Amino acid sequence: MIDLAGAVLRDRSHGIMAKLSQLWYLATPIVQAWVGLSVVLSIVFLITGQVRPHWTIIMAVLFYLFTAVPGIIGVLHARHGRRVRDILVDLLIAHGYLIYSWIIYPVVYRALFRQLFGVRSWVKTKREALSDADDSAPPGEMGEIGGPSGAPAR
Repeated sequence: MIDLAGAVLRDRSHGIMAKLSQLWYLATPIVQAWVGLSVVLSIVFLITGQVRPHWTIIMAVLFYLFTAVPGIIGVLHARHGRRVRDILVDLLIAHGYLIYSWIIYPVVYRALFRQLFGVRSWVKTKREALSDADDSAPPGEMGEIGGPSGAPAR
């Protein structure tokens, strides 16, 4: 990310907002890794007894606001529900998305370490043939999309 920041800032074809958006996008793995690490450490500190917070209603509400509301606002904004029922469904979907979004943290850490260590290569997935294809038939004679294999196209 750091090596691309200068090129992004010097780019004369984009305005300042586009440049800031590009920089934020490039910094996303670092930001997500920092947030994820802080959450993991918070859980570890709670489990090991390093920290013993005095839970209050205000603390619980703030915890919920900081962890859930940004994702909820994003889902509500994207889905444009108008009726009360739609908004309630959107709220349920948003909480499901919130849980789902935690799955990305291993990928985020991998991307961060790749950036930090300058790994620029990418290992391609080995491809294997699904089945022996019949190459003897002329083009257009293997069947339509979704049709049985070998049936003539009409």
